[in-house]
Amino acid sequence: MLLYNITVAIDVEVEQRWVQWMKGDLIPLMVGAGLLSDSRLYKVVTHDDPHTSSYCIQYFFESSENLNRYVSEYAPVFIQQLQSNFPNQHAVFQTLLEEV
Repeated sequence: MLLYNITVAIDVEVEQRWVQWMKGDLIPLMVGAGLLSDSRLYKVVTHDDPHTSSYCIQYFFESSENLNRYVSEYAPVFIQQLQSNFPNQHAVFQTLLEEV
């Protein structure tokens, strides 16, 4: 099992709109692609910056083939839409983890 974790720091001014976009548009798009075995969205509660909130989007993949397809076909869509919808209002980093 592979876990692709995307951490996003989003400006508090647009936080609720971002959460609605993630839950209503983007995550359903990723699930609908049929590549994931599961997905989850978590708010980071130990975040100390009063100007941003942080969230983790977790995508679980059964195979490296599905992960590679996500990275090549869908991750660019996520980044492009994030930049279009929330310009200069976020920071993003990704982590790939493997279950042991």
